[in-house]
Amino acid sequence: MKKVMLIFAMIVAMSGFSSNLKAQDYRAGIGLSLGAPMGLDYKQFFSPRSAINATFGYTFQYNALTIGAVYQYHMPIVENLNAYVGAGVNFGAMYMGDEYFYRGSEFLFGLTPNVGVEYKFAGVPIVLGLDYRPSVNFSVKSQWNQAALKVRYTF
Repeated sequence: MKKVMLIFAMIVAMSGFSSNLKAQDYRAGIGLSLGAPMGLDYKQFFSPRSAINATFGYTFQYNALTIGAVYQYHMPIVENLNAYVGAGVNFGAMYMGDEYFYRGSEFLFGLTPNVGVEYKFAGVPIVLGLDYRPSVNFSVKSQWNQAALKVRYTF
């Protein structure tokens, strides 16, 4: 975990040296989140560096169905490669039980810090991203192992 945070801190620091680079050159993208959660992903930019990213998905490890939205601030690293940081909220339901006894579902609500990188292919409407987005939940146990590969079609 410390290594991941150190890498992202270095990315953020390096982005300060690249003030002449622009952030992503697309307005919106829709695609898949492959990891935790597994599901649909949508990103909408409101300025060259500010975006909202929403995900509807299922986390197999925690048996949780969630909807989440995070604000992301993008920082260019090199041409077509951005780092981002942000935070948001998530809610949904977590299945509670084991293989022998079903106890029902519990409402899930929490805060979601977010860090990641994404690459926009030049001349092709595809974005690949790597996202770390734990869920710090208030109602049920938190979900710390939330990382996913994002594949989006941009428009």
